[in-house]
Amino acid sequence: MVHRWGEGDAASGAAAAAGAVQAALLPAGLVAFVEAQHARIESADDAGLIELLDIAERAGRLLDSLRVSVAGEIGRRSRTSLGGESMARRHGCRTAVELVQRVTGVSAVTAQRRLRLGERLAPETTLTGETVPPAFPTVGAALREGRIGVDAATAIVTTFGPLLDRVTPVEDRDLVPAGSVLEVDFVAAEAAVTGSAGEFHADEVRVQAQVWRAAIDPDGALISDEQAMARRFLRLGRARGGLIPITGMLMPEVAASLQRQLDAHLSPRRQVAFEASEDQSVPSPVARPAGLDAQAVVHATAGVTVASDLGGTPVYGGPNDLVKPDPRSFDQRRHDVLASILDTAARAADAPTIGGAPPTVIVAVQHRDLDRGSGAAMVDGVSEPVSMVKARAYACNGGIQQAIVNAHGGIVSLSTPQRVFTPQQRRAITLRDGGCVIPGCSITAAWCELHHVTPASHGGPTSVENGVSLCYFHHRTIDTSGWQISMRHGTPWVKPPPWLDPTGTWRPSTKSRIRIAMRT
Repeated sequence: MVHRWGEGDAASGAAAAAGAVQAALLPAGLVAFVEAQHARIESADDAGLIELLDIAERAGRLLDSLRVSVAGEIGRRSRTSLGGESMARRHGCRTAVELVQRVTGVSAVTAQRRLRLGERLAPETTLTGETVPPAFPTVGAALREGRIGVDAATAIVTTFGPLLDRVTPVEDRDLVPAGSVLEVDFVAAEAAVTGSAGEFHADEVRVQAQVWRAAIDPDGALISDEQAMARRFLRLGRARGGLIPITGMLMPEVAASLQRQLDAHLSPRRQVAFEASEDQSVPSPVARPAGLDAQAVVHATAGVTVASDLGGTPVYGGPNDLVKPDPRSFDQRRHDVLASILDTAARAADAPTIGGAPPTVIVAVQHRDLDRGSGAAMVDGVSEPVSMVKARAYACNGGIQQAIVNAHGGIVSLSTPQRVFTPQQRRAITLRDGGCVIPGCSITAAWCELHHVTPASHGGPTSVENGVSLCYFHHRTIDTSGWQISMRHGTPWVKPPPWLDPTGTWRPSTKSRIRIAMRT
């Protein structure tokens, strides 16, 4: 037990209290039981470990129900209407949350969660002192008996809670006031969801409760939709530390569409990495692409073991594993996929225009900085400068134009369509490359940006022979990650960084189904 106030005698008193609690538990054998389960963990097999997990959860539910009930009673005795007689104030705390925090040492969020749930599951006291039965008796009983946990109970209470003010005891449905919910329906919904909660995890319980709520309160669902429409927003903040904060509330269908796009590009599916070259003694990993029969893949990847599932994980025929785990977090990968989605949308033929032209971001860079490859650039609409590495990546992107300015701010040149790959060139390059040419990257060709292998600033042409497909992430790290790309006979070859392949061997990138099929 942790007390957050007082020192000296208070501290020793807390220790004594903790000892008293321990002693009170010992006769019941709780401490000994827990210690015995701890001793089983390391020696337990898989089945035994799962059994221990179930035991711990069931025991924890009973203790959690006690925590919630005690917190709920503390909340009832600390309600603001009691004034100076509030239990929290009598113990030197402003609120019940503070009291629970000081005694238990939990966070304010946890204390608040216990108090809210406990108060909803306990009988209520009106201003006149009358005791009202609990609003969720079925949930409370299930929690006390350990049939459901705190998460499931919270899911049910928070979903049905907003309906309490509109529950009516009227039994004749024709007489129910508009916007009201029949008490019999409310009770049935609580019982149904609580009764099946033991078979599902808390997230599924919440979904079931939401379905029941929509069924017994269709008018409320309509109101919720209207409120959601009024509250939807998307906002870009001011630049801070080189990043732009984005906040928003999306409509469910919009969020679902975005989630589907993210799921499609963040699946663990691996793409083809390298094919074995004639001067390479070690076979390279290849995964079978969808759309080719097995015989074609066997001929195309002679000497390489191929995964049996469509788009499956590569199986390596040699000791060198050249496809390393993606270094980005999932949140970072979501960001990069969103960048690809926006870039693709800007290139769409039916995309909205601004002033008769597709949405285009202008990046301004000083001529001297461009020549020496250092310095900073400014992006139209963003208050902070960006690095030259980003500016060079932007120069390849069809949705971005690069403006070269002199020392006085005058425009020296503005990138022309000759500096940007045409739609015809893009189709040819994406058909040839099949996706991001960096091995192990699963971003498909349609979502890739095009990169000048020889930079345009160094005389590199904007042509199919000098362009390759790179995803958002690899395009912006190609100059610093150690990956190198060269063109041979009009096709991209890739050399991994030294830490990944000390031999420094160049290998053809072969994610294109056509190039694999041509080897049959």
